Amino acid sequence: MIGLGYEVSEAANAHAALDLLRSEAPVDLLFSDVVMPGRMNGVELLQAARDLRPDLHVALTTGYSDDVVQRGGKDISNFVLVRKPYKRHQLAAGIAQALSK
Repeated sequence: MIGLGYEVSEAANAHAALDLLRSEAPVDLLFSDVVMPGRMNGVELLQAARDLRPDLHVALTTGYSDDVVQRGGKDISNFVLVRKPYKRHQLAAGIAQALSK
């Protein structure tokens, strides 16, 4: 996103990302890895983020199989999955696709 023309706000972990989403800061897209350190993974973050901002655009990235992404009880549809390893143009395309949903 840096170098692609987007303004980026970084969060150290899922809880910090949720704090940002609880604020009034404008956020157009959540981009997260599915597997990340801490108590919450990317799918759980997506679910919690959608509870806070139901219309939030989301792109997740992973190098793992689809079953890792599809774990969890809530509907996590309507997001874009950017497969690792990805090239810059693939990331740009994934972001553009997520923002258009």
